[in-house]
Amino acid sequence: MIEFRDVTKIFGSGETRVPAVNGLSFTIPRGAFWALMGPSGSGKSTVLHLIAGLTPPTSGSVLVEGADVARMTRKEAAAFLVEEVLADTVSSRKVFASPTRGGRASTPSSSSRRPTPRGRCARSSR
Repeated sequence: MIEFRDVTKIFGSGETRVPAVNGLSFTIPRGAFWALMGPSGSGKSTVLHLIAGLTPPTSGSVLVEGADVARMTRKEAAAFLVEEVLADTVSSRKVFASPTRGGRASTPSSSSRRPTPRGRCARSSR
C-alpha cells in the first residue's frame, strides 16, 4: 500500500520557490494499478521520487507498506524498496531476469515467443 498524507514538496526558496506537490493525499491499496497523468511540470516525477524515498517531502508523510520512507536514508529506502516491494512484486508475477533481444525481460508466458521487430512499418501497395 502507498499512502500520501497531506504531502507538500517545495523546491528552492524565496523568489525561486517552486511548489511541485501541494497538499496531496491518497491511498493506493496493495495490488492496485494506478497511472500518474498530467502535463509537463505537474509533479508526476516528484511523486515517484517521493515514493522511492529519493527526495523527502517538505511536509506531510509518505508511507509505503506502512513504512515512512521520508525518514529513511536513500540507502535504507533503496534496500526497503528492493526487499519489501520489488521482491514481492517479482515473485508474485514470476518474472525472470533473462534478457532477450532488445533488452526486454522475459516471462514464462512470453519466453517462447519471438520478439516483435521494432521501428518497422508495414507498407501498403497502392
